[in-house]
Amino acid sequence: MSGEVNHKDIQAIFRGFDRRWPIGRFFYLRYESSSSGHKLLDWLREKCGGSLTSYSDLDEYPDVCVNAAFTYWGLSVLGLTPEVLQSFPGDFRQGMARRAELLGDEGPSAPENWEEMWRDNRGIHLWIGVYARSEEKLEEWDQALRTAIDRFAERYVGNEVHFESVEQPEVRFSSFMRD
Repeated sequence: MSGEVNHKDIQAIFRGFDRRWPIGRFFYLRYESSSSGHKLLDWLREKCGGSLTSYSDLDEYPDVCVNAAFTYWGLSVLGLTPEVLQSFPGDFRQGMARRAELLGDEGPSAPENWEEMWRDNRGIHLWIGVYARSEEKLEEWDQALRTAIDRFAERYVGNEVHFESVEQPEVRFSSFMRD
C-alpha cells in the first residue's frame, strides 16, 4: 500500500453511495480488549471476502458495501505502538470532546450535553457503515454483524440512513444500545 491518499475514496459517499447503495446502517462500537477488537476485525475481514477493496477500484458493485473507521482510542486498545499512535495528527489524537469549542460544539451542543458514550473520547472505538442495495441484503448483514458484536464488542448503538438525496439523508435512529 502506498502512502498516498486516494481522494476518490474520500469523496465516494458523495458520488455514488446514494445511487448504488441507497440504504445503510451505522454501528458505533467499543471493545474492551485488544483480543476482542482483533476478533471483531478478523470476523469483519472474513465476512468481506478476506480483503479490502478501494471503492474507486471496484469493477462491479456488490449488493453490500462496508466501511470502517477507528478512533484514536480504538487503535490504542488494539495495541498499536506508541510510536505509531503518535504519528497521527494531534486533532485525531485529541478527539471531538477536547476540540468541541473549536468545532463549534457549545451551549446545547457542548460535550456535557452529549450522550455519555460521546463525552469520553474513549467511549467509541470503531464505526462500521453497512450500505445495501435492498432492505433484504441490509437485514442479512445486520443480523450477522449483530451476532459478531454480541461476541466481540461491549457496547453498540446504531442508526439507519436512507439516502433520499445526498444533501439531506433521512436518518432514523434505532436505539439498540447495549452496555
